[in-house]
Amino acid sequence: MAKWLIVEEAAEYLRCTVEELKEEINRKRVPCSMFKGRQLFNTDRLDEWLLRQEVSPSTNTSAKKTVSKEDVAILPDCDQKKVDLLIGKLIEYNNRNEIFVNSFGEQLKGDLVGSEYKELSKKTYERLSRWCWPKQSSPRNDAVQEIAREISEMLYGKVIERIN
Repeated sequence: MAKWLIVEEAAEYLRCTVEELKEEINRKRVPCSMFKGRQLFNTDRLDEWLLRQEVSPSTNTSAKKTVSKEDVAILPDCDQKKVDLLIGKLIEYNNRNEIFVNSFGEQLKGDLVGSEYKELSKKTYERLSRWCWPKQSSPRNDAVQEIAREISEMLYGKVIERIN
């Protein structure tokens, strides 16, 4: 059962200082609610937020992963209509006012149509991987991450690993 915590308790729960937590609050990076002028933190929401901050472990941090032809090959039975709908969400994201997100959707669409849904270019695959595992959480990044992971699962049967 979720508990509601005040700032000091939430900092302890998150194992950070009160100052660090307040900085994250000011940047609107950590979920909290306001009640009578006080910030309150729901432990379930904090747990969910922490899980979204999780970094995928790498087997070799010193070497950059190279993308192979096998990596970019798309599953033959992927649901193209569902993928197209998700790509449409990227292209139309925020009324086409998010150039990085909108251009990513256009890039995905171009690669998929150009290859007849057989593969992504290495550049597009790497970009998809970065959207699946963004380095920072924000409302935009979280929304696009969710879409990117769905696309990845449909195209490859898994959420692909981040390529830097």
